[in-house]
Amino acid sequence: MRYAVGLFIAFVAACSSDAPSGPIPPVNTGSTRSIACGGATCTGEYFCCGSDGWKDATCAPSCEDKHPLECDDASDCPAGNVCCFVQAGSNITSSQCATTCENQLCKTATKDCEGGTCTTLQVSPSGLSQCVQKNADAGK
Repeated sequence: MRYAVGLFIAFVAACSSDAPSGPIPPVNTGSTRSIACGGATCTGEYFCCGSDGWKDATCAPSCEDKHPLECDDASDCPAGNVCCFVQAGSNITSSQCATTCENQLCKTATKDCEGGTCTTLQVSPSGLSQCVQKNADAGK
């Protein structure tokens, strides 16, 4: 019996690892995020994933080789963060939460574009809006 218990413990120890398995979500676990995704809405731990043009946009727990949208406004992010995006041509290629950025996604309803205007983007995927800051030097 001792031999069997010892063998079991050795097996468990050999299979254990401190390294995480699979992707680690960059946004808070248990999130109440809601991301617009080609006519669908990705919630919880799902991201919006798509290729150039976003015609294949879908919700998934990992985007693998597709473009990931991890947020579409600040309410999808931890407190004190905004939703930032990267654009290449007429496509958004990614979005993620950060404390500051030049290109911020927003939603008019959540009023997360302080000091600016939440304006609809004319890019893929559709349905996204960008926070356009008012120029403090305008009119001088």
